[in-house]
This record gives sequence, structure tokens and C-alpha cells, in this order.
Amino acid sequence: MLYEFIRKYIDSREKVEREPGDIFVTDLASGCKYKAEFLERFPEIEVKIQLEPSILIGSLTHSGIQASASDIYENIEVEKSVEKKIEAEGTIWRIRGRIDMIVNGVPIEIKTTKTAYRSEAGEYVSNFPYPHHELQLQIYLWMLEKEYGYLWYFSFDKVAEYRVEANLSDDDVRGLIQKYLAGQKPSWACMYCEFRKICPHAER
Repeated sequence: MLYEFIRKYIDSREKVEREPGDIFVTDLASGCKYKAEFLERFPEIEVKIQLEPSILIGSLTHSGIQASASDIYENIEVEKSVEKKIEAEGTIWRIRGRIDMIVNGVPIEIKTTKTAYRSEAGEYVSNFPYPHHELQLQIYLWMLEKEYGYLWYFSFDKVAEYRVEANLSDDDVRGLIQKYLAGQKPSWACMYCEFRKICPHAER
């Protein structure tokens, strides 16, 4: 019965097709174009990724938080699809993404991750928020022309909210696109990538 539930849950998730000229917000925030290229070549790997326990639990947590928020707030949009076009490197690119929630006009991104650890003094310390999570939300703020939004973090050790201010200009986004197209990815992106063992660009 559990596996039937998982199968139907994964099938119910909306699939987003990448079209020529598209760059997803998550790709731009991570800075790695190679994972997107591998997923285009091996789309069946997407299901395997979704079956990873940490990914599946995070996805289900997202759904539960969104459902609860929908019961609490009247003015709410969930999994809001957004897109914005911009010229960079002589090409018109379409930046695309889905915001977890917009509550009373304020964008909110939900993050479930293990980031807290116990210090030598015995206290829990977290490195929230992650820079690429802030960048992801800042890209959404740029797309929606909003002044600020929130990151909601849920981990086994800490629940926290962080306000993120809009600070990206069109030129800043063009710079992100240029780095993305040039393959200038951060080293951490390889650490968690499913394709690191076959990617010639992976840092090992």
C-alpha cells in the first residue's frame, strides 16, 4: 500500500518540460548547467531522484506545509508558476520556476534540510540560510518585482524564518546567466549531484 501511495504521489507531481531557451530558476541558483543537460539525456533518472528518502520526505513535507497554509490563509497561491524573459549573450532567455507559496502577496520558499549541528559547547548551530537558497528567492523577487520574501526552514533541529530582500538588477541576472552558460559552477553543487560519478566536469 505504501508503494502504491508513493507511485501515485510521484505521478501526481506536475512535470515541467524544458524548451529551447529556458533556464530554470533552480538551475540558475545552483549555477550548474551540466545537471540540466544530464536530465535532458536521462529523464528517467528524475524518478530515481524523487525516490531518494531525503527528497521524498522533503517533497511530502512541502505538500503538508502548503496544505496547512492553504487552510490558514485566504490570500494564498501554491506552486505558482512564473517566468520572465531577458536578453543575455545575444539570446532571449526565458527564466522559469515555481514558487512554493505566495501569501498575502509575499513569496515564500520552503526548505527542508539537515543543516543544524551540535557545537563543542553542546549547542545546536545552523548555517541557515544557504546562499543558493537566498539567491533562488532573490531571482523570484526579481521576476515578480517584489521587495522582499521569506525562507522557511524546517529541520529536525530547528525551524526558522529568514527575510530576504530583493537586490538583483537585470544586469545581475545577466551575469548569473553568463556564469551558468560558461559552466562556472560552485564546488558544493557536485557534492550532492546524482551525476557526479559520470560527469566529466565534476569535482571529486
